[in-house]
Amino acid sequence: MKILRLALSHDLRTDIPEDERQYVIAERILEEATGSDWETALKPIWPADRLPALVDRWVTEERPDLVVVNLGGYWASFGSVALRLERRVPVAGPILARAARKTAETRVAANSRAAEFVRGFGARAVGVEYYFEAGYLLTLFERILRQLLRDERLAIAVRGPTRIPQRVSPRIQQECDRRFWAWHNSMQATCERLHVAYLPFDPEMERLGAGARMPGDPSHYTIEGTRIQGQREGELMARAWRAAHAPVTG
Repeated sequence: MKILRLALSHDLRTDIPEDERQYVIAERILEEATGSDWETALKPIWPADRLPALVDRWVTEERPDLVVVNLGGYWASFGSVALRLERRVPVAGPILARAARKTAETRVAANSRAAEFVRGFGARAVGVEYYFEAGYLLTLFERILRQLLRDERLAIAVRGPTRIPQRVSPRIQQECDRRFWAWHNSMQATCERLHVAYLPFDPEMERLGAGARMPGDPSHYTIEGTRIQGQREGELMARAWRAAHAPVTG
């Protein structure tokens, strides 16, 4: 049995042992729930107009039994200083943005709370930008879901976006929250309307200081956060599989 996982950066991290990665934990939970062996085909995604055609091609190539659509909160609601520099500062902006992103990706920065304080200072001093609007993302991913639903043999699961905690000003935080809930709630409503299994945001798990997020890189999970989220995603897949294969009655 095969899972096609539309993956985010969590699934590609080399600093976590393979058997501790989110998709592997989720796969084990699904195997326990179904009594079948599963393998996962990872396809990293980023929102773009060409994504529906890519997903269609991957389904044709991989012939999955279940598709997991992972939605990034980062796309709509993470206030990025690097993106602000890239878009607003001529010539030097893109260079500074690349340097900032490269530094943030290092293990030292990711595990240092000081890195998040520096990012928060930059947000106050320079401002932030956001990658996508919720409306664009909703239109794009509703199109993908409707496309997947045409194949009646597929089980489909959607892991909703998660809110990334940031140390920013109240004004920026208010805008981040507004954008996040617009994205999260619109997709939840779409999945309910289309009868697609949806995993909502867990505010208790994700609260600032809970230990689920890396102190210097809040867009990624700690080992403990990875385990919890992998468990939740496995349960989501099991729910989607049961719904797709429920006996027809009456």
